[in-house]
Amino acid sequence: MCNQHPVCVFPRSLLGTGGFDLGFERAGMHVVFQCEIDLFCQQILKRHWHHVPLHDDITTLVPTAIPASELWCAGWPCQDLSNANTDRKGLAGERSGLFFTFMENVEIIMLEWIETAQKLGRIIPEPRCRLMSA
Repeated sequence: MCNQHPVCVFPRSLLGTGGFDLGFERAGMHVVFQCEIDLFCQQILKRHWHHVPLHDDITTLVPTAIPASELWCAGWPCQDLSNANTDRKGLAGERSGLFFTFMENVEIIMLEWIETAQKLGRIIPEPRCRLMSA
């Protein structure tokens, strides 16, 4: 996709401190939107991407308010997915379940391309979730 377009734009949701954003920018893409609830992470994002709109909570985000883009990139908390958590709840957990909020937004916009920070193998198969890797 990006080889055909000199500049790809994407919003980032649930991103932390912007590592993926930086990598995508170095690959020639342009960040147009960010969403992060953690205040410390917001400070870092505002310092490096002060010109980019930053929303603070994916659960209150209206996806049609996000600037048009070809790719959305997201990561969500992995505590509920981690093998280190002996009481993990998978995607039914409060934190990792934000995956569904992200995917509901993707469905509304009908995006063709998404990038996620979680490996598909870390997601516990559940009735609501059917993912295939390429």
